[in-house]
Amino acid sequence: MKIIDVHTHAYPDALAPKAMAGLCAVNRDVEPATDGTTSGLLEAMDRGGVSVSFVLPIATKPKQSPSILKWIRSFSSERLIPFGSVHPFSENFEQELEAFRSAGIKGIKLHPMYQDFSVDDRRVFPVYEALSDMNFTVIFHAGYDIAFPESMNASADKFVTVMENFPELRIIAAHMGGWKRYREVRELLCGRDIWFDTSFINEIPEDLRREIFASHDMEKFLFGTDCPWAYPEKLAALIESLPELSGNDIENIFHLNAEKLLH
Repeated sequence: MKIIDVHTHAYPDALAPKAMAGLCAVNRDVEPATDGTTSGLLEAMDRGGVSVSFVLPIATKPKQSPSILKWIRSFSSERLIPFGSVHPFSENFEQELEAFRSAGIKGIKLHPMYQDFSVDDRRVFPVYEALSDMNFTVIFHAGYDIAFPESMNASADKFVTVMENFPELRIIAAHMGGWKRYREVRELLCGRDIWFDTSFINEIPEDLRREIFASHDMEKFLFGTDCPWAYPEKLAALIESLPELSGNDIENIFHLNAEKLLH
């Protein structure tokens, strides 16, 4: 069965060793599935039977978008499809978004912890308006982050505020809507017009996982691994084994939903 992974990461070859060393120091209990390069990601995709991966960079500084655009152009292909990223406090975010759109990029990655903003910060609303007007899909890190354990920047209630203010904005909330905060996801996000990716689904208690699947539109779940922080083949096998999912559900998660959302 075809598999599309909507949530992966890679770094320029020259930066990958340093980036992975720093991230591994934080994620001490996780064995990375790749060396952080695009070639390493392709090898992991081949092992896991993944046809297409969306690669998500993060603009951690306001002036990084042009260099991100230059880099993603260097590897963009039929198998590796990049998202862009803008810093929410960049003075030039509109021009940066237009540059991504002109390059054919269809999605933008935002990370409320690494970019130091709260999802419902009204100072970021002009960015959301531009994303909506330009017809981008935006994927957020959602819930907890191991490097920012006290942060509530990406809590479920904040996504509710954004959805109420920008009903046309297409939002993917990574990590099944909110890493390690799944009860909030069930209570506040399920049933709304928001997509969840499956990264870290293995950490959800079984009863709560079943509730989330039962109470949310099955066409709004997307296969995502957060590779290199998970092995695609292991996550795919887990999803195929879940008793609450039918064969049609699995096909939706593996590729059909992503094809509809991300063309």
